[in-house]
Amino acid sequence: MKKLFSPIALSLLLVLPTIALAAGSSYSISYFFETGLTGQTRSFTGGKDLVGVFYSVACRDYNCNNTFDTTDTFNVALYRDGFWSDDYIGSNKAPRSGNKTITWSNVGEGDYYIKLSKTSDGTYVKSQSGSKLYIK
Repeated sequence: MKKLFSPIALSLLLVLPTIALAAGSSYSISYFFETGLTGQTRSFTGGKDLVGVFYSVACRDYNCNNTFDTTDTFNVALYRDGFWSDDYIGSNKAPRSGNKTITWSNVGEGDYYIKLSKTSDGTYVKSQSGSKLYIK
């Protein structure tokens, strides 16, 4: 009986952290774009406010070898993925160089994605470590 209990206990220890992570509905995000990018649809559960944390750097070239500071921004739009059509929730601006936390209030659980966009001016925007979406 003792040998049977050990594999069961071990399997529970391996599964429980995965369940806890999934219940938190937090996703790291990465992006690199010149004019626009549509993000992957993600499922969010366990809260009502969707939060986006954006850490970005502006680049002068496609390889992002030449970064620079700027006060320019890019647009972040949130959409709820629907069966027949998608619902636009709202948008906000984030700096191309720097960070910003954006909260969309009272959106509830569901499947969401973001669209990032900016003017076509020959520069790129790249995410940095810590960029994420989560529900609270």
